[in-house]
Amino acid sequence: MSNYLPMMIEAAKLAGALQRKHFRKLAEKDIETKAGAIKDPVTFVDRESERLIFEHLRQAFPDHGFVGEEEHNNDTPQHFLVDPLDGTANYTIGLPFFAVSIARMVNRQPEDAVIYLPALDECYSASLGHGAFCDGEAIQVSPWNDLRDGVQAFGFACVRAGEDSGLYTAIEQVAKRSMGVRRCGSAAIDLTYVARGIFTGFWESSLSPWDVAAGCLLVREAGGMVTGYAQGHDPVYDRRILASNGKIHQALKALVEDALP
Repeated sequence: MSNYLPMMIEAAKLAGALQRKHFRKLAEKDIETKAGAIKDPVTFVDRESERLIFEHLRQAFPDHGFVGEEEHNNDTPQHFLVDPLDGTANYTIGLPFFAVSIARMVNRQPEDAVIYLPALDECYSASLGHGAFCDGEAIQVSPWNDLRDGVQAFGFACVRAGEDSGLYTAIEQVAKRSMGVRRCGSAAIDLTYVARGIFTGFWESSLSPWDVAAGCLLVREAGGMVTGYAQGHDPVYDRRILASNGKIHQALKALVEDALP
């Protein structure tokens, strides 16, 4: 195990404990909408989770920067990239699909990753070159060679961003050629489930780096493939990501790209 992972896991579980404490107990006054955003809620739990993670990792690794979705932005060559509560909309309505996502970035590449699912108490981790794990047990992507044998996942971030991405056409075409499509409402969970072999593929556009960095490493270390698509070349920073078990990658990529306007 990487020297960084134990403290990253501790930080994720601290935030997760806070999230469980307030889960399904929020009042309407506790839920805000981010300035300039449509249907993008934020709560004091998001902000306090980020603060807990920041304080825990800053004490352990003072030489690292910290970039969080909510309040912190200290982008250095070595930094932690954090989504303290991915799936806030799910959280606010009481749906238990939300996650803490932490990636340790070195020169814009994820080298260590932790994704914690507080409601399920599942902790996923990976370090570059050392495999992917769930609660210490190795995980692998699905073995399916054909798109039709598996379930694919997608997300709606592009719709919230007002972008015409051909998403609905892609959903229809992928659904016709696979076992089905699903949406968890958290890119971190979607990517984790590709790594674990639950989904064979996942695609989404208009995401931010903190949404996907940890999940990218998990998928790759579990034996899968993560790329951009269309004009997106870097799946972390170019806002278009496509992940899979590797075997159905080109087939899924072709359907998604063919649907673009």
